[in-house]
Amino acid sequence: MATAVEGDSRVSSHTTNTKMPRGRLRNTRAAPALFQRKPKLMRADAAYIPPPKTRLFTAVWLLGLAAVVPGCDTAEERNDAKHVGPNVILICIDTLRADRLGCYGYSRNSTSPHLDDLATQSTLFLNAFATAGWTKPSVPSFLTGTYAAQHGVYEGNVARSEGMFADALPDKALTLAEVFRDNGYRTGAFVQNEHLRRGNGLEQGFELYVDRAGDARNIRWRALDWLDEADDDRPFFLYLHILDTHYPYPVPDTYAQRFLGDADASLYRSPDWQKARKAINHGERVLTPSELEGLEFLYDGAIRYVDDQIGFFLRSLARRSLYDDAVICVLSDHGEEFMEHGRIGHGHGLFENLLHVPWILKIPGKSPERNASHVSLVDLFPTLLAASGIECSASSEGIDRLLQPHVDRPILAEHKERSAYVQSYRDGSLKVVRRFVPTAVASGVYVLTELLELGSGCEAAFAVQPGQNHHVAKLKPRAADEAGLTEIKGQAQDVTKSGLTVAGISVRVSPSTKFHGAVEKDADRTSILRDGVPLKVVGRFEGTTLVASRVKIYPAGQRVKPVIRGNITAREGDSTRGRLCVNGIWLTVDKETRFDASDFNAGADRMEREEIARAIDPRLEQPAKSAFSIEVTVFDLNSDPQELDPRAETAESVNLISELDAETRRALVHRNYAGSDRTRLLPDAVERLRAIGYVD
Repeated sequence: MATAVEGDSRVSSHTTNTKMPRGRLRNTRAAPALFQRKPKLMRADAAYIPPPKTRLFTAVWLLGLAAVVPGCDTAEERNDAKHVGPNVILICIDTLRADRLGCYGYSRNSTSPHLDDLATQSTLFLNAFATAGWTKPSVPSFLTGTYAAQHGVYEGNVARSEGMFADALPDKALTLAEVFRDNGYRTGAFVQNEHLRRGNGLEQGFELYVDRAGDARNIRWRALDWLDEADDDRPFFLYLHILDTHYPYPVPDTYAQRFLGDADASLYRSPDWQKARKAINHGERVLTPSELEGLEFLYDGAIRYVDDQIGFFLRSLARRSLYDDAVICVLSDHGEEFMEHGRIGHGHGLFENLLHVPWILKIPGKSPERNASHVSLVDLFPTLLAASGIECSASSEGIDRLLQPHVDRPILAEHKERSAYVQSYRDGSLKVVRRFVPTAVASGVYVLTELLELGSGCEAAFAVQPGQNHHVAKLKPRAADEAGLTEIKGQAQDVTKSGLTVAGISVRVSPSTKFHGAVEKDADRTSILRDGVPLKVVGRFEGTTLVASRVKIYPAGQRVKPVIRGNITAREGDSTRGRLCVNGIWLTVDKETRFDASDFNAGADRMEREEIARAIDPRLEQPAKSAFSIEVTVFDLNSDPQELDPRAETAESVNLISELDAETRRALVHRNYAGSDRTRLLPDAVERLRAIGYVD
């Protein structure tokens, strides 16, 4: 990672975009020449000082922004007539929940005094929503004003037989930077997130694109250097993407500890932070109340660090006379979860606390406002262009929030899992979530009959059915155990001196059985084994009894779902139902069994993004193997804001699904991506993704 020191003016890792102008947007309004280059000033780190009132004649100019004349300029006309508009600064704070800022009502810790102050001079969108629950699909959406189903950027790292790949923004997608550049703007970006690296297409339109710009402090330094080094009087479009609020929140200790008090954040500040998150999200590690509070307060400290850096940056703009007349926009690409749905982090769904994001928009001459309308981040594209006097093309899915500030819109969001595609659609307080799973992927019978072989290994999460074969809920291939051992997870039941049952399976312990895990030193087994204790048993079967060689005890209260791991010793079945024998234990597999092949090189379970269009648009031809099962969940966010209690489908939700169908079919008309819009990840890129918690 590149680093900088105070006053360092060197900028590296830039790229120049050479795409030809497209003629899809047109500048039809001229703005006063208010934004002249000002003398350079020295940078000074001090508390942010609110700026003076904006010039009155800027407000007069903005009154004409709604008057849009249709038509298209040629490239030659745009080059001959430079557009004169305001400077535009877009700041994305990665992983920032709206409800953690003071201006959105948060009062537990002082996380955002500078952003709160900016909000008093801006339009504060109280109900702004991202189009996805993580960075990779979300950022392209607000930079192009289109949904992921159109731009096709869903996945950040996909292992294939020929290497590791990531989805890339298509060349024919139109970005904000391209529009500003084609209208005479100087364009620069300083970003920190490996998903935004050069080669992923997001650099389109930027004359300078620094993709490893460092932490929030380095980013503001580099951005100010870029402003100071300008050698012409063109207005500028500047994009900053700050990562410090992303787990594990790697901010200086003074900020990490700022709000901790007696809370415990040691788990997340240790070298094992990735393992900790994985264990927590897999239910293998239960957080204590102090550890959960420590995680949240560490997050608050990270927000405060970023807020202070933004405060320094805004003050520096004011000292350069660049603040008053600039359009300044602050938002986030997605939120974060703190065990509301059994996980921490993001990228695992479309819950409201992952989609509800801040959006603060300061426009010269526009009165401050708290706007409660439901808005989507695709609205950013036309709104920023309108604020700059540039007409937006019809290809954008967004609503110009200067022209239509108080129009409530339905909120569409998308998420691609490895083996499924998920949509959420919200109108008012009613929200539907749909999950599309290809039939071949959804069916464990397909896995049983086509992929798994005798002697291979597997992991099966199952439901205990007394007197019957246990039903497999989720099946996952794994390497065979050469020693022929079997591993069972569950809770101890029917404990006696010589044995117990775990997940309905008989287990025998002996004096040679070794105990480990949450076990006090020198404790005897009668004090260790009790009904309800969560544990894992490893051993060999003698008939239908597992003779335990090792027993791992999990902390009291930890949830352990029944799982068996072992080798496949027999199988039988047809296209609808089958049975699988794991070292003597028979398991039922049917169309309800889900298959996870994340460790299986066949890749037969992967749902390719090209299948998404076939899933959501019945007008397209459906190949024989592309049938989908569809799961629908309905929430009433008024009565269930945490999305914990799904409600039954009603006529109202059925109508909402019909609207969703129409919306997605219409959006697919403007689908831009092709199968070739991918980039290969070199080993160093994979390592950088792993360094921020991706690529297990």
